Amino acid sequence: MRILIILSIIVLVLILYTILYNKKKKKVREIVYINPSKEKILNLIEANGFNKTFDFELKGTHTKKVRKFFENDAFESMLVELVPEPNNKFDKNAIAIYYQNFNIGYVDKNSCKGVLKLLNQNFTVCYVNRIKWRFDYNRNYEYLDVTLSIPYHFE
Repeated sequence: MRILIILSIIVLVLILYTILYNKKKKKVREIVYINPSKEKILNLIEANGFNKTFDFELKGTHTKKVRKFFENDAFESMLVELVPEPNNKFDKNAIAIYYQNFNIGYVDKNSCKGVLKLLNQNFTVCYVNRIKWRFDYNRNYEYLDVTLSIPYHFE
């Protein structure tokens, strides 16, 4: 009798775990597919015959406002605006990155010249390609790793 009760409890726990696990999986899938910008990006790339992307890192994500934005509002494939800042006191090649008039950071210094070259050739579409939170165990610090992409045509 005890064995039957124990087996019944184990089966019940397994059933509950399966139900809860499947609910979590469905929620993740819904989040992935309800993003309208992903389809917009793919259509834009296809319509313009873009066949390459210039990928670069987002820098300056350490402020509380920017971190909060990436925790709550940012998503992969969101379109962003690139704004050159020739009068920037730290770097004349600096390029700010904005999402709906909110500065989310800057193009990394090593990529600025390449991004400026594409902007000057009217390749102005830019989107967030990847967002990852990483942890630096040496400094005991969580940081944001964001990659952006500019699609362009290369012959």
